[in-house]
Amino acid sequence: TLDGGYKALSYSGIPFVADRFVGDNDMYLLNSNDFKLHQLCDWRWLEGEGGTVLHQVAGKACYSATLVKYADLLCERPMGQAKLTFTGSDTDYYYVTFDSNGGTAVPTQMVAAGGKAVVPASPSKTGKSFDCWNLNGAEYNFSTIVNSDITLVAAWI
Repeated sequence: TLDGGYKALSYSGIPFVADRFVGDNDMYLLNSNDFKLHQLCDWRWLEGEGGTVLHQVAGKACYSATLVKYADLLCERPMGQAKLTFTGSDTDYYYVTFDSNGGTAVPTQMVAAGGKAVVPASPSKTGKSFDCWNLNGAEYNFSTIVNSDITLVAAWI
C-alpha cells in the first residue's frame, strides 16, 4: 500500500510500475517510502454556446468553469528506484504436484518446459511404507520430460 491508501501491482511483494512511459520489456520497482500521493489541481475548460472556450481570467469571473482535482503518485527520489529489463525469451513452466494419499505433505515442484521433476523425499504414513509415485495408476519414471502439469499420487504398502 502506497501513501494515501493506494495499492500498487507487486512482484514477490515488491511494488512495481509499468505504464505508457515504460518500455515493453521493462518495469520499475517502487520503494513505497519514496512515493507520495500528491493532489493536483487543474481547470477544466468549458465550451460555451457557439463553440467559444470559456476560461478563467485571474481576478475576474468568466461565466463558469470547473476546478478539477485529481491525485497522482510522484516519486520523491526517482534515481533511487530499480529498473528491470526482460531480455530473455518466455519459458513455460509446469507444476508437478504430489498427492501424498494420506501421508505427510510433499512440496509442489515447478519444472521448466523440457525439464524433469526431481525425486522428492519420501512421505511417511503411520502403519504404511512408501512404495512409489504413480501417474494415472502407473509408476512414474522421474527421467520423463515434463510437458504439462501433472499430479503424482503416493502408493503405499
